[in-house]
Amino acid sequence: MSQALTRLGRLGLRLALDRGDPALVLEWSERTRAASSRVVPVRPPSDPDQAADLAELRTLVAFGTEAARQQELRRRVRERTWRFGGSHETHPICTLAALQEALGRRRTTLVALLACDDTVTALVVSAADAHLQPLGSMATVAPLLAGLAADLDVAATDLPTGMAASVRAGLRERLARLDAALLTPLGLSAGRVALTPSGQFGQVPWPLLPSLAGVGVTVARSATAWANAPEAPPPRRALLVAGPHLARATDEIEACATHWHDPTCLVGPAAGVRNLLRTSRRADIVHVAAHGHHHAQNPLFSSADLADGPVFGYEVQRLRPVPGVVVFSACDLGRRTGGDDPLGVATALLHAGARTVLASPAALADADAARLMPDLHARLAAGVPAADALAASLTAFGPDAPPLVCFGAGW
Repeated sequence: MSQALTRLGRLGLRLALDRGDPALVLEWSERTRAASSRVVPVRPPSDPDQAADLAELRTLVAFGTEAARQQELRRRVRERTWRFGGSHETHPICTLAALQEALGRRRTTLVALLACDDTVTALVVSAADAHLQPLGSMATVAPLLAGLAADLDVAATDLPTGMAASVRAGLRERLARLDAALLTPLGLSAGRVALTPSGQFGQVPWPLLPSLAGVGVTVARSATAWANAPEAPPPRRALLVAGPHLARATDEIEACATHWHDPTCLVGPAAGVRNLLRTSRRADIVHVAAHGHHHAQNPLFSSADLADGPVFGYEVQRLRPVPGVVVFSACDLGRRTGGDDPLGVATALLHAGARTVLASPAALADADAARLMPDLHARLAAGVPAADALAASLTAFGPDAPPLVCFGAGW
């Protein structure tokens, strides 16, 4: 049934594109992407059996033992999740008029990148205009995307000076070519940008593209989710967590903590999973500096290493109340798996109720994160919206800034 609905959605999008009607394209774009973003979330019931399975899995993963048992535990966790039916309610698709009203109120341009039948088209919507911009063949963009993850990961490693300069120059060239193919033709004017990219573009570190340098940019699950995001006051109560075996993690969170009034800092043995889940209830911004691991087969098993083992996406998405802003200073936790309804830790947090997630879709150099994060927190603590704060911090960092992305409602 889901495959039939996907085919129907793509047919509808193709016909809408052929008609050249921006309102119709928006409707079918919303139908084919991130359908989960329109589902009204509810809090899953407490499941002590699942919690026990995740606790056992945490121990086994931490010690690298009993691979067969780990596989069995993952299967049980997945199956228990499937038994929960959800709300069975959805938000209506955002109309073009409602979207334009929200764009005007937030001084934003929305860009929906649509890959359909091997062609790429941008739907560009502002308060005063909506139009379609053909961007050519997907065959032109695909090779640039194919090597992007590897370039980002290698650029984040500790390389000899000459090799590092060559790798980073190659990455800058790749990003410039992606920019020329996807954004330069749009002629975006100054102002904020909300992006709803199709699945193929989920790995792009959008704030690093030249056309978006210094621009507040957020990657939304859908136009509907972005337009429906409620206004929220700036975060005030900060929880900062340093995972183990990361050379600069403690220094990073201590530097970030200086910008907040009475922050909670978890370091050393105190930075365990139970403490994180318990103390996050009193925080409206949570920052985790740790080693991150993306689990491609099931991204909710993606994890961040804490003092007593990994905290999994399944646990993070059950935070209640969910912090409004979550910052992952960790590799890969902004990476997403899937097509037009991608899944990942950031997506799960947004669906659970977080307003904004700042994370990297690729490897994140420890030294770069430790340098950038205190500047980012200074801006966040001063009340600067997350996407604007990230843009300013990346600009202040200078060339070769780390590939951090703002997901959700960045302002």
